[in-house]
Amino acid sequence: MKVEFTLEKKGKDRLTIMVGDLPSIVIPPLVRAMAKMGQLVIAKAQQERFTGNGPFAVSENRLGDRSGRLRRSLEATKPIVNGDGRVSIAMGSNVNYFAIHEFGFSGTVSVAAQSVAAYTHPNAFGRGELSIAAHTRKAHSRHVNMPARRPLGTAIEQYSLAFIERFFTEELNKEFNN
Repeated sequence: MKVEFTLEKKGKDRLTIMVGDLPSIVIPPLVRAMAKMGQLVIAKAQQERFTGNGPFAVSENRLGDRSGRLRRSLEATKPIVNGDGRVSIAMGSNVNYFAIHEFGFSGTVSVAAQSVAAYTHPNAFGRGELSIAAHTRKAHSRHVNMPARRPLGTAIEQYSLAFIERFFTEELNKEFNN
């Protein structure tokens, strides 16, 4: 059995697991096994890689949880059988910032001009207030280097092979031993 980890970019950024080089008789049990595996890998990733109070070191492959939006948005697609006999399943999120944390980013980002409302805050010596008049921040660009944290990719690498082996064996036993 051959397992590949590839990146699929169609509408949203995802990690895709593809399994190929199998006889057609075992594809239906494999599809059922991959569906179970996808749900469990997502659940494990949500429990272990998208929880806690960050920030975490990049080497921990975790993201802290602020609102829970990213964690709740993680999903696995239904397995798809391609024309060449390969079965694939994609896991990812439709949240915009998922891809930046998962795959990293290095480049220049343009920041648009912004209007800032007037505000006051205590002055440096704790006496009185310092008033800031309404103003506009100029547009500018900034270099950003965000390392890949890979919380989902790490969970896929950690759990998918063990889960697919377990569920594939169960499904084969159901299919051929009953």
